[in-house]
Amino acid sequence: MPATSNARTPHGDGDWFAVMRFRYLHGVALTGGLLIAAGPGACSQPTPGQAASGAAARPLPFVNPIFADNVVIQRGKPATIWGWSDPGDTVRVQIGANTATGTAGADRRWVAKIQPPAPGGPYTVSITGHQSVELHNVLVGDVWLCGGQSNMGLPLRFTSNADKPSRSDRDPGRRHQRDLLCAAGRRRKDRHDEAGHTHA
Repeated sequence: MPATSNARTPHGDGDWFAVMRFRYLHGVALTGGLLIAAGPGACSQPTPGQAASGAAARPLPFVNPIFADNVVIQRGKPATIWGWSDPGDTVRVQIGANTATGTAGADRRWVAKIQPPAPGGPYTVSITGHQSVELHNVLVGDVWLCGGQSNMGLPLRFTSNADKPSRSDRDPGRRHQRDLLCAAGRRRKDRHDEAGHTHA
C-alpha cells in the first residue's frame, strides 16, 4: 500500500491563489481604466422626461409617443395628455367639441387634462402650439391594463379553446398594444406600428 501524506505540494495551492489574485486585480484595473476613459457621465442616466446630454441627445417629442393614431382614451374621466415644447408655449388639445390647454414650463414639459367626449368614435385629436399634431381614428371607451410574467405572453393558440373564435375578434373597436418592461425598469417598446423613442 503506497504511503499517503497530507502535505501539500510546494507549488499547488499557492500558485493557484496567486493566479486568481492576479486575474481579479487585472479585471478591477481594466474596469476602472475603462470607466475613467469613458468619463464621469458614462454611468449617469437622464431624469425621465429630460433630454440626454452631449452628442447622443435627441429632441424631446412635441407629443409623447404613447399618444398615437388608433389609441383608446378612457371614458368618463379627464385624460392627461402631455409632451414637450418651448418654455412658455401654450398647447391646445381638442377632442370633438372639448378643449383644454397646458403651458410648457422651464423643463419644456406641458400637460393638458381634457374631458373626453361620449364613448365611441372615431375622433380626431388636434394638438397645437408652436407645432401641430393630429391623432386619427381615436376611440373613447374602456382601457384595460393587463400585467404579469410569462403567462401574459402566452399566445392564444396554446390555450385549450384556441379553435373557438373570440367575441373580441369580431369587435372592430378593440385595440391592442403590447408594451414590455425590462428588469431595469426601462420601458421597452414592442409595437409594430410605431417607431421612435419614449419619454414617460
